[in-house]
Amino acid sequence: MRLLQISILVFLLQAGNTFSGSANNWESMHLKGHVAQTIMTVIDHMVDNAVTPPGENAPKIKYKQINRFSPEGFLIESTRMDADGTVQNRTVNEHGENGLRIASTQYKGNDEITSITKYTYDEHGNVLQDSKYDPEGKIIGQTNYERIYDERGYEIQKKLYDMNGKLIHLEGYVNDNDGRRILTVYKDAEGNITGKWDAVYGDNGLRTERTDYASDGTVESKYLNAYDYKQNPVLHVQYNTGSINPNWQTTSYVYDEQDNWIERIQYNFSSTIAASGIEPYREYHREIEYYTEDVAVKSK
Repeated sequence: MRLLQISILVFLLQAGNTFSGSANNWESMHLKGHVAQTIMTVIDHMVDNAVTPPGENAPKIKYKQINRFSPEGFLIESTRMDADGTVQNRTVNEHGENGLRIASTQYKGNDEITSITKYTYDEHGNVLQDSKYDPEGKIIGQTNYERIYDERGYEIQKKLYDMNGKLIHLEGYVNDNDGRRILTVYKDAEGNITGKWDAVYGDNGLRTERTDYASDGTVESKYLNAYDYKQNPVLHVQYNTGSINPNWQTTSYVYDEQDNWIERIQYNFSSTIAASGIEPYREYHREIEYYTEDVAVKSK
C-alpha cells in the first residue's frame, strides 16, 4: 500500500471528469481489476454541518454500503446499512445480454419489496423509458426520454415526458470532439431557460472547471478540481455568488495492490471551521474482494 498525502500544490495537476462510455460498472465506478464486492464504511466527523472540534465527540459511523458485482463487472446488488448493521434498503439489478440494466428491484430492509423499475434503451445504449411498478405489478410512475444525436453520435438534446405524455423539461448539450460535455442548458416545458453550466477540461480529458448559471445568465457558483496521478479527485474548490471566501476540500488516499483506493479521507478548509484547525470531516474505508479463478479474494 502507498499512502498519498495530498497538498494544495496538487491543484497544478491537469484533471477533471469525462463521460465514462463504460461497458460495465467496474469502468463507470472507476474500479480496477475483477472486483467481486466492495464493503464501504463511512465515518462522519460532522455535527449539524460543522466539523466537531477535536476531543469533543468521537467520529461516528454514518452508514455502510455493500456493492456486489458479477464476474463480467455489472453491479448486481447494492445494500445500505445503518451503523449497527441493520439493512436500510437493498437494490437487486438484472442485466440483459448486452450488459444493460433491464430491471431493478428495490427492497425496504432486506426482504420487503417496495418497487420494481424496468428500463428500455435506444441503439446508443441510453435509456428511452423507465417504468416503476409496485409489488403487485401496478405501474406507479414512468419517464419517457426523447433523445437527439448529432452526426458523430453524441447526444445534443433530451426531452423528458411523464407517463401521460406531458413534457416535463428538456436539456440541450454541446460536446467537444472527444464527446466531453462542455455546455448543458436546462429548459422548462414552455422552453424557458431555467439554468445552465459549462465546463473546461485538462489535457488528459478530465474536468478541471465547471461554472453554474442562473436562469438570467448570472453566475451562481464555480467549481475547480484537481486530481492525483491515478485520476482520483484530491482538490475541490467551490465559489458561491455572494460568499466572500471559497470552500476548499482536499482528499487523501490509501491504495491497494490493484490501485483501487481502500481509504479516502476528506478535509474541509471552509472559513467557518478555520478556527478549529484542519480536521477531517468524512472518512471512507473500503474493503475490496476480487474474483480470482472464480474465487473472491480480499484486497491486500
